[in-house]
Amino acid sequence: MLIYSRQSEDNRASITQQDQAGQDRAAEEGWPIFAVYRDGISASRHAQKQRKEWPKLLADLDRPEVGILWLWETSRGDRELESWAGLLNRCRKHHVRIYVETHGRLYDMANARDWRTLAEDGVDNAYESTRPRCE
Repeated sequence: MLIYSRQSEDNRASITQQDQAGQDRAAEEGWPIFAVYRDGISASRHAQKQRKEWPKLLADLDRPEVGILWLWETSRGDRELESWAGLLNRCRKHHVRIYVETHGRLYDMANARDWRTLAEDGVDNAYESTRPRCE
């Protein structure tokens, strides 16, 4: 299992809180943790800096022992629709399931309905990052 934690502007869950939730979920489900990644910067199209851990995570999705990617919520993954769809497709190709903690659910990208659900989340997340803050 890979755990990815990223800070968000709303600070609803700190990186430390996300890490702990991911580790707790792994322990509860009996999933071995392969790696934990932490980025303290934005994933929006307005981000001024590149996330250093995200490319490492993407590369590790290709490893056969991974099996599961854990995210606090889908928006902590990627707010760029093209990148998010690429992540979903990469997970499907390598048989990596995605657990979203705030959904309390494990998604299988080989299942068309699960892929669609997370793709729709990606559309919503991209929209949220592009709309004016005053709306």
